[in-house]
Formats: sequence, structure tokens, C-alpha cells
Amino acid sequence: LIHSQNGYYIGHTEFTAPEIDNQVLIDIGNLKIGDFYNLKITNTKGCDLYGNMV
Repeated sequence: LIHSQNGYYIGHTEFTAPEIDNQVLIDIGNLKIGDFYNLKITNTKGCDLYGNMV
């Protein structure tokens, strides 16, 4: 679920909460906030995940 954009689109996975769990950062694509997307995780940094559109 994409919930904000600030340089990267920021979302979270199906079973995580945006307030307390890791984030998924996506820098490619034309995404709509509030929609779900399938991503491939390409990198990690700390607890955060980086992904690209599948």
C-alpha cells in the first residue's frame, strides 16, 4: 500500500503498520497513493526495504 511520496514513494507490506514497522521505498514508477502494487525488493538499509515495480 502506497501511503505517501517525498522523493521516494513510501509504502508498507501487507502485514505491517506504517506507524511502527519498516517502510518500503520505491523510486521508480507512476504510483497512486492508496493503491496496492507488486514489487521486487532490491535492497535493504536498516529496517527499510527498497523495491522496484514487477
